[in-house]
Amino acid sequence: MTDLSLEEIRRTIDSSDREIVQALGRRLAAVHQVAEVKTAKGLPVYDGVREKALLQKLRVLAGEGLEGGAVPVYRTLMAFSRRCEVTPDEPDDQVPGTFRLSLPSEALFAEVMAMLTVHAITPAAMSWIPPLLLLTLQDPVPGSLVRDLREHDITLTRIQ
Repeated sequence: MTDLSLEEIRRTIDSSDREIVQALGRRLAAVHQVAEVKTAKGLPVYDGVREKALLQKLRVLAGEGLEGGAVPVYRTLMAFSRRCEVTPDEPDDQVPGTFRLSLPSEALFAEVMAMLTVHAITPAAMSWIPPLLLLTLQDPVPGSLVRDLREHDITLTRIQ
């Protein structure tokens, strides 16, 4: 048991949270710079090779103890970063309806949930019978989410 009080421990957590948010701000500023370079060079927003290498590097950095938490956080962060890389003049087409998603692995279910969160989408209804996920959405799906899903080899079929 620790000699620290609950308040002291919480101050440490609060300090860590400030550091994390500041680091996220620095990372997002770099993401905007990357977007400028990609736009100038006509490169696509998504770079699967880069993302896979980053996740592998993260697994090594995190080690066994943190990998289970760090990897999903970083997948969400990368989805958010891709969303931020879309330039304001790039249309983000809206796709309404009910969708069937075919996930290549059950492990991608958590990633899909993270993507929905990043894109601020709450399904009106959802059914999960692996490998199929059925989502009914009241609001149209942003094209950026459709791209995120396809870029992760998740088959998206509009059924209504």
